[in-house]
Amino acid sequence: MTTRIYRYEVPVDDCWHTFKCGPPLHVACRNPAVVEFWAHPRNEDADEFVDEQRFRVYGTGHDVPDEVLYVGTAIPPRRGSGLAPALRRLEGSLMTVRVRLREHPVSDCLDVFIIREADHGRYVLHTENSNTFRWDELPPPTAALSDGVLEPTIVLPSDSGRALLEALVRHYNGAEDTRTLRRDYDAERRRVDEQNKVIADVARILARKDTQESPHARST
Repeated sequence: MTTRIYRYEVPVDDCWHTFKCGPPLHVACRNPAVVEFWAHPRNEDADEFVDEQRFRVYGTGHDVPDEVLYVGTAIPPRRGSGLAPALRRLEGSLMTVRVRLREHPVSDCLDVFIIREADHGRYVLHTENSNTFRWDELPPPTAALSDGVLEPTIVLPSDSGRALLEALVRHYNGAEDTRTLRRDYDAERRRVDEQNKVIADVARILARKDTQESPHARST
């Protein structure tokens, strides 16, 4: 019987990172921007599967929630930095909410699926009335939404979907609408292009002047 140990990297970026592996066996740091750990990989041939592990790096003095468990501390190779990042693991499952769309070109409508994904399963949101809702369990991920067997969270006409998109952009980004964002992006791109063109023209003029100037003129 043999076993394997793999090395995993967790960036120091204040974000959670998910790995399919066992509990960490060792923690180290050779790069101040990355904390490394070693663990057994997930054995998909075995009867028992190793759960997904979620890791994040916390610095000294940072606030750590109660549900976050300590794994180990890594000392960077650079002396005098004063940093001692600690690797921590999230206890329990981490919920992720995603939105899937299914288009109906004939009726010009969109099926909107709001899906919650966690370690213990996948669920789609359904509303019963304006005040109550429920999460219904979904089939395995291999079942395609396009099969038409799933009831969407909501059905919207395409023009209503576009209006909803613009309202969400205004709410979360403070912009007038998606067209405003695009105009701002295009204007900034034109400004940078003009700036680069001016710099290139100046460089060509200076280069041409230097080549046309004779050695005798420079010596005098």
